[in-house]
This record gives sequence, C-alpha cells and structure tokens, in this order.
Amino acid sequence: MVGCRDPSMFEFLASLKKTQGLNEQRIRKWDGEATDDHDRAYAKKRIEAFVLVQDYEDMLEEKFANVESENVSFRRRLTR
Repeated sequence: MVGCRDPSMFEFLASLKKTQGLNEQRIRKWDGEATDDHDRAYAKKRIEAFVLVQDYEDMLEEKFANVESENVSFRRRLTR
C-alpha cells in the first residue's frame, strides 16, 4: 500500500469517495442487488474500495492529530 505521504493516493481516494458517493447505505444496496457472480464480484470490489477509503481517512486523521499535538507542545516550549 502507498504511504500516507503520497499525494496522488490521497487525491485518488478523495476523488473516489466524492465521485462514487460511497456510504454504508449504498454498500447495503450494492450487496443486496447482487444477482449473479459478476454482480457479487463487482459489489465486493466496491465494498473493498469503501473500506480502503475509510481506513485511509482514519489513518490520516490520526497522523494529523499527532502532528497537531506535537506542534502545540513545541509552541508551549518556545513560549516558556
């Protein structure tokens, strides 16, 4: 998997989420509408993409929170 510093991956995931309108309700719909093996495989790929986007967003939020925390600590040390 591409690291979080790769802007192309971040842009890809953001555009995927935006253009596909990925959300849990649609995933249930995709899974429920699968009528044959091809549809099920397609629904599985879309679900995997959704999970990838969610995991990546969670990882980015955690990294940004850590960076912000470090910035606050650094600023406090500078002002002492």
